Amino acid sequence: MKLRQNIKKNTGYLETMSYQLNEKNSYCDKRKSYWNKRAAIKNKRTAVEYRQILQKVYQQIIPKGKKILEIGCSEGDLLASLAPSKGLGVDFSPAMIEKAQEKYLHLSFLCQDVHELSKIEDRFDYIVISDLINELYDVQTVLEELSNYCTPDTRIIINFQSHLWSSVIKFGRKLGVSHKQLLQNWFTLSDLDKILYLSGYEKIKSTTEIVIPYRIPFISSLFNKYLSHKGTKTQRYVI
Repeated sequence: MKLRQNIKKNTGYLETMSYQLNEKNSYCDKRKSYWNKRAAIKNKRTAVEYRQILQKVYQQIIPKGKKILEIGCSEGDLLASLAPSKGLGVDFSPAMIEKAQEKYLHLSFLCQDVHELSKIEDRFDYIVISDLINELYDVQTVLEELSNYCTPDTRIIINFQSHLWSSVIKFGRKLGVSHKQLLQNWFTLSDLDKILYLSGYEKIKSTTEIVIPYRIPFISSLFNKYLSHKGTKTQRYVI
């Protein structure tokens, strides 16, 4: 009887694990297909402008000439803008990695799911996670995996969109000025604080950066400069 009960318990565990694996694979495959298609589409002006703003923010945080790993690197634009002494970009979209390799021959790129990182034998000064947190299936697993590529002095820089952007994004899609997005896992800064703690990290600093993610003459620069500490910014950073 005990043996039969144990078999039932083990079977239930295997069924649960199998379901979770299938769910994860389905989730990631859907997103991989989306980003492969995005790679073939010319970026809208608003997306280009947003990335340029983002690059300037990161350049203020990360000095030139550092060893940098970026996960979810897309076409590699952000990584290249940081002028690393050694730069490695990882993304699960083969189409995105192909574009990155064509654009930035001096950098290295790896096509791999960040939930299952391997083939990386180095440790880095900085690890960049830009606009990826809200897309991940299991944030804690990814953060725990990244510890293998850290030294005691490594800094992980994370930026992610606040849920306040959801309305802006929907409005932009209706106007045809922003790309369609898949369903996002909207995290708060408090949520990420807890996940970082559970993953074994110590948060050094957090701030908010971007109120208006697009260039509107006079208006965007004014808002982004003077409303940075008023609780209105929607782009979060954890250092």
